[in-house]
Amino acid sequence: MDYPPTILLTKQRQLSGKRISLLSPAKINLYLNVVGRYEDGFHNIETIVNRVTLFDKITVIVKKSPNIEVFSNLPQLENEDNLCFKAASLLKKRLKVKCGFSIYLEKNIPIGAGLGGGSSNAATTILAIIKLLNLNVPLRRLYRWGEELGSDVNFFFSQVSFALLKGKGGKVFPLDVKSKLRYLIIYPQINLSTKLVYEKMDTLQEAAKRRLLKNNNREKGELTKFFSRVKILIYALKRKDYLLIEKGSFNMLERSVFSLYRELEEIKVFLRRRGFFCQLTGAGSSLFSILKRENHWGKGSFFKKKKWLIFEVSSF
Repeated sequence: MDYPPTILLTKQRQLSGKRISLLSPAKINLYLNVVGRYEDGFHNIETIVNRVTLFDKITVIVKKSPNIEVFSNLPQLENEDNLCFKAASLLKKRLKVKCGFSIYLEKNIPIGAGLGGGSSNAATTILAIIKLLNLNVPLRRLYRWGEELGSDVNFFFSQVSFALLKGKGGKVFPLDVKSKLRYLIIYPQINLSTKLVYEKMDTLQEAAKRRLLKNNNREKGELTKFFSRVKILIYALKRKDYLLIEKGSFNMLERSVFSLYRELEEIKVFLRRRGFFCQLTGAGSSLFSILKRENHWGKGSFFKKKKWLIFEVSSF
């Protein structure tokens, strides 16, 4: 529903100066497959994601003046391209909100890492403003906004731990998974462009399609394999079966990312040789491993020698 501007204005004057702080979590893609492409150029994806305990912090303060301003510990994020700014602007427009906001973004989730930091920031900003102004916005409406803001935003609106996402990432199917997993995230301090990764994938896919068309049986087998992996992974997550989780995990974008940055493939090989399951997350440059027991990685000094950023996180 739309709120009458006069009522909102009265409420906003009373709330001026009030603030709220919320944590903005990251996510890991345990499975990511690109199943097609839409006419508008966006890709049709199928992905299983897990929310994890790596957080940015967002503080929103209500202002009497109508403008929006964004401040951050990373100065390059203090602009109108920031998803916090875009999210607040969208909410103001849709709900006819007259007041403005000062938004403080404490950035801890690496940028361009495939961890969903920007999408999470967008969702968290809107949720913070809704709480501040005591608004009642149905989830289905938030999902419509999320589709305008970015592919993973709706997952963070859903506030579930595990979900299967489809389409452009805006169709959210929560998974009834009670398991709590621990991960090691390795970020080699490379900021990857999602657009560049998908463009490279398209180039590689064209070549692959030409090969697959020569053998229809093989093409059918590839599709069956991916469908089976989704089922295997969901089954494994519900039972916390580590071997099956590793078997079902998959990221179609690995090949394109590794072709752009060979160093990332070298990291994966490096970890595999030391007995770690390792996979790329999302369309960024971070890799992750599943920790099966306490101190499984022994605080590995070999990671630190490479000057990679290391995060030990859990699902929640």
